[in-house]
Amino acid sequence: MLVSAEIIPGLSDCAAARSRRNSRGRPRFATLSTPHYPLLMQPLAVGDSAPDFTGTDQLGSAFRLGDHRGRFVVVFFYPKDFTPACTAQSCAFRDAFVELTAAGAILLGVSGDTHASHVSFAQKHKLPYPLLSDADGAIRRAWRVPRSLLGLVPGRVTYVVNPQGLISMVFSSQLRASEHAQRALAAVTAPNSPNP
Repeated sequence: MLVSAEIIPGLSDCAAARSRRNSRGRPRFATLSTPHYPLLMQPLAVGDSAPDFTGTDQLGSAFRLGDHRGRFVVVFFYPKDFTPACTAQSCAFRDAFVELTAAGAILLGVSGDTHASHVSFAQKHKLPYPLLSDADGAIRRAWRVPRSLLGLVPGRVTYVVNPQGLISMVFSSQLRASEHAQRALAAVTAPNSPNP
């Protein structure tokens, strides 16, 4: 990703210069990170449209976000199955599952793990909701989930999508894994409250 006017406001005169090359034919602007997880990527925020996606869950069923328009959808991204913090986060969502579904919400988790890993993880911890495999990172990139801990670990972010398809809550915390479920439940049961 190159620094440009689209990324940093106030650099409008750089847009035309973006294609200029130095004497070795390289762009004049430094590359700041990999194309998969740019450092200057702006995460989705409250009020943004939720990007549609299709994925396959641990049971082999297809899940398309757009099919659930008109309902709250809680989408939580986590780094890896079977790690302590991810297990705590997933189990906290398991414990809140009945309340979330009673409020009319759909819940799903997304990580880069394989379908086989998701099957084992869901069975071991009795997770009643879909876990989507995002091995190529396409869903994570579409949702602009940033990496954390110096870019070494995939981010841990929870989004609540309202019935109109807009993001109504965002909570990002690598260390407060169990709090993700509490924040999502509060956003779904009190949808007119400010972002918790």
